[in-house]
Parts: sequence; structure tokens; C-alpha cells
Amino acid sequence: MALTNANREDWEDVFEQAVALRDVNPWYMMEESELFGIKSLYSDEIAWCYFIGNSGQVFALNIAIGDEGLAAYYKIRDPKLQFYGFGEQLFRFFNQKIIQVEFTNPDELDKQDRLMHKLLKVPTAGNFQHCKIRQWQAGYPSVRPTDKNLPFIADCLEQALVVVQAYEKNEDIIYGPDTNGSPDKILVRSCQEQEDEIVWENKYIERTYPDTTITIDTSNLAEVLKTNLAGIERKDANYYYFMRYIRGSVRQDAKGGPAYRPIFSALLSPRSAYAHPPELFHYKWLRKTFAKRFCRQLCELGYIPEHLIVNTTFTFNLLEPIASLLDIKLEYEPQAKEFLAFEDEMGARL
Repeated sequence: MALTNANREDWEDVFEQAVALRDVNPWYMMEESELFGIKSLYSDEIAWCYFIGNSGQVFALNIAIGDEGLAAYYKIRDPKLQFYGFGEQLFRFFNQKIIQVEFTNPDELDKQDRLMHKLLKVPTAGNFQHCKIRQWQAGYPSVRPTDKNLPFIADCLEQALVVVQAYEKNEDIIYGPDTNGSPDKILVRSCQEQEDEIVWENKYIERTYPDTTITIDTSNLAEVLKTNLAGIERKDANYYYFMRYIRGSVRQDAKGGPAYRPIFSALLSPRSAYAHPPELFHYKWLRKTFAKRFCRQLCELGYIPEHLIVNTTFTFNLLEPIASLLDIKLEYEPQAKEFLAFEDEMGARL
């Protein structure tokens, strides 16, 4: 997030719009459940926006990008999530596709953030006044936005303020005046170019619940299992398949991006922790590599168990086609004592 002559104007616009939004305290007016969309010319996907801050701990505009971001929004808001295991919560948290514009305190900023505030003379006075902007992508830690996303972020901030001001006058703006507050419809602020100006208008579209579940490549799955598990016997046994994100290394990936958060997997015995050495998966290659590497884990175990218990829905979806072909009973039990004990013993190190 280096400030240059090329991006200075864009950053100034972003911070100007952020401060204007911050100063109306939208989180005290709108709930996190009151979602609305923004369709900018700078993105092919709808930006699904919502405010967090009613709890008095974090004050932010979250911008969920497209179907992937919207699906993650619903999963994060699942009322049953609080009863799931820590692994499930981590997977849902790190599988978000969002841009977060947070208003926080100076000690929550890093050196580069504070320098940007100083150079651009961003007005701050009191607590929760400093603007911190981060992008999230599935499997990656939060990073600063790229220069190409700045006009899009500025549009989202500007139009979010328009929505808040309209909401203050009439709360029906979110779902439309003719829906009697029904959440089946949802507001989308969209724009188009007319002559030499950009014109924004309100539209109301049907609320959708997209499914963007990660699944493995099944094109030749039967052959993969047959080849990699040749000669491996079955055994009437229960095993617990533990998966969760762990902190990535400090190194950048091959494209120069942020260090990814690898996925740690371990096959646990009910009687002793590891059934065999664990695996680390790169999120990007999970779909293509999971089946072969899971076969390797079974080979190291020495047999195919007839019952697998998993700790996350993410893991369940990955294993479901494999379990079906191998006639393994697959079960989702995030609160199984074996998982909780393993988290207690290994969680700090992971």
C-alpha cells in the first residue's frame, strides 16, 4: 500500500469517502442483517455491504464480493455456528471474500497505515477514528487492497453513505416500499453512464443464497482410488479426520502475493492422537490434489476404516464423493471429544 503519484488521488478519494461514512455512525442505525448491494462500474460482481458495530467492539463496513462473498456472509451468520467446533469456525472465517473498511484505534494500525494517515492528513479525533482497509480471500490472510480496487472501494463507501442517509429517513429502503419489510427482496444501488456522467439508481432484486462449496475433482476419482489404494484392506474401525487452517509462513507465494494459510489435516485414532503423519494442503490446489493425498494417508494407516468422523462441513464436502465410492460411513460431529481433546493439546502450536 505504497503511496505514489499514480494512486494518490484514488487513496484521497477512498479516505474522504470513508471519513464521511464514519462520521454518521451507521452501525448505530443499521443491523448486520440489513444487507444491501452496490453494482459499480469498476467490478463485474455485486458488492454486498453490511455494517458491524452494534456490539461496540468492531466498527466497519464489510463488502462481500459476488456470490462467493454472499455465500460466506450467510455461513458466518449461521445461528448454529456458536455450537460448532473451533475448526468449523476457522474455515468459515477464512473462507470469506470481502473487503473490510474498519474504523479503529492507532495501536491497531501498522506503520504503513499510520504513514498513510499522516501523508493524506486523514482527520481523526478520539477512539475508533482511524481507517484500516483490508481484503480477504479464501485461504489467505488479510492484505491491503490493490491500486486497481481503490475506485471500486470508493464507490462502495460513497453509495453506502447514500443508503444510510436514506435509511435514516425510511427504514423500508432496504427491502423496498412494497414488500412490507419482507427480506425476499434486497436493495441494489446500480449505476450507468449517461452522456458524461454516472447516474445511480435503486433496484430491488430477489434475494438468493448461492452455494460456492469447494468440492474435489471427481472426473477420474474412481480410477484414482483404485490405483492408489490397490491392495489396501478394509477394517471395521472408527477414525476421526481433523482439518483446520493454520498460520501461513512469512514467505510470499509464487505470484508474489501474501503467504497463504495452509490446511492441516490429521487422521486421529480414538486411542492415540495421530494415526499417521499429518498433511499440509495449499488451498489453491486442494480440489486437484486432495483425493491422492487422502489415499496416501490411508496407505500410511494401513487399511481403509469403515467409519470416518469429521470436524468441519468443509471436510465433509471434500470427503463425501470419496466415502461414497469406498463405502465409508461419513459423519459430521464437530464437538466430538476426540476433536476437542486434540484442539486442547495441539491448538496452541497450530
